[in-house]
Amino acid sequence: MSLEQEATVIQLTDHCKGHGDKDEHDHSFFKCANRPITLRFEDVVYKIRARKHAGSIFFLEKNSRAEEIPILRGITGIVRPGEMLGILGPSGSGKTTLLTALGSRLGGGRLEGTVTYNGKPYLKGLKRATGFVTQDDAMYPHLTVAETLIYTALVRLPNTFTASEKVKHAEAVITQLGLTKCVGPEDEHGDGDTMKHKFISAYKDCLEPKLKDDLHRIENVFIDEEQQYMEFGAWPTTWWQQFVFLLQRGIKERKHNLFDSMKIAQVLFIGLLCGLLWSRSSIHNLQDKVGLLFYHSSFWGYSPILSAISTFPIERKMLEKERSSGMYRLSSYFMARIVGDLPLELFLPTVYLIITYWMSGMNPDPKSVFLTLLVLLYSVLASHGVGLAIGALMMDMHKAITLGITVMMTFLLAEGYYVQRVPSFIGWMRYLSISYYTYKLFLGSQFDEHSTYPCGDGGTCLVREDPAVREVGLGGQAVAIVALGIMIVGYRVVAYIALMRVGVTKTRGTW
Repeated sequence: MSLEQEATVIQLTDHCKGHGDKDEHDHSFFKCANRPITLRFEDVVYKIRARKHAGSIFFLEKNSRAEEIPILRGITGIVRPGEMLGILGPSGSGKTTLLTALGSRLGGGRLEGTVTYNGKPYLKGLKRATGFVTQDDAMYPHLTVAETLIYTALVRLPNTFTASEKVKHAEAVITQLGLTKCVGPEDEHGDGDTMKHKFISAYKDCLEPKLKDDLHRIENVFIDEEQQYMEFGAWPTTWWQQFVFLLQRGIKERKHNLFDSMKIAQVLFIGLLCGLLWSRSSIHNLQDKVGLLFYHSSFWGYSPILSAISTFPIERKMLEKERSSGMYRLSSYFMARIVGDLPLELFLPTVYLIITYWMSGMNPDPKSVFLTLLVLLYSVLASHGVGLAIGALMMDMHKAITLGITVMMTFLLAEGYYVQRVPSFIGWMRYLSISYYTYKLFLGSQFDEHSTYPCGDGGTCLVREDPAVREVGLGGQAVAIVALGIMIVGYRVVAYIALMRVGVTKTRGTW
């Protein structure tokens, strides 16, 4: 029977001042940062709801009665300052569940019993001061070891430390834990497994012997629990600081994606292909111009959706880990993620339009050029928001892509451009489509109510009378602008609300 070993170390950071001028190799401030705490847990019981049917347990079986299955039964224990508690047991015995419960990170079920920290009940602010290492830790694959620790220090350490002091603190941790060989010129970017192997190797070579020596020397420390209890309610860093640090970290992590060669090649190829296809189109070919504008609205109305769908699902583990520890506000993370994606969101569509606009002979008037670019970027922001919302709602790549394609095809078919007589009970769906409003704005950027084009034998015709244009109309520009604006904000609000459930405990009970 195989045994698994797990351990959790609780360390509470005190608001120490005046340590920034210490030598970077002086680790005495670690003693100042430790806050003695006694963890007690009594009669801990944890149950989950399951449905029993025909002698088997089905968590989602219909037409079956629900029962509560006990996972933990009356667990009692105590961990005093200076002690390390090891929990041993066979697979499935509840070791991980117990530690997760003590760290207040369970995702559901009923939790009963009593857990106190220095004789007081659990406070939400304790998460920010408590270290919790999961069995399968999540890390950003494109951040170095040093960057991982430094950005954690910048976000989590209190404002009693300056930014430079926080960096020195992280560097001191690297030295203290014997991770110096993991940083430097050889600290290259890799995947998440490479990062973990570096930490594990450093632990085996350097940290393990130090921990053994410390445990032999350490003495039990009994303290006045009431005197040592602290209130952990305030955030140690401001919203703006969290936003800046998370934005910097996100740019470093995703800079290899900002100017991905495949994405650039895709946009350049499609832009050049469109330019070549429409290069011989003259002012007499109104249908060609309108057709190109429709293609612009369709391509950039739906392509960003697929690009944005993966934004949150690929960061799900990191978000769950960091939110469960109270590392930062969700709003600071969300805004940092949105702002960090803007360069790629807006750069590639701009390059695409520069290529196709001049090769296809569109209206050379500077006002028309500017308005067309503005409409394109406006549309991209809206469609990107759809992708963010779908990804945040599903938090699963395969499900999100399936839903995204379904949404795109539904809007595309319901817009009414492929069938003239759309049933009234479906026709209203066109007003939820991004490309519908984008197409209308594109037409308004190129033509007005009095625009004409050569037709017949030397005559002229009004653009608004063309069947393809009349179907959409040149009016209602303000309505289209407002509609897209609502979508830009609305879909991001949906994404934010959907993310609020990630990393949040949902246990029911007496704690």
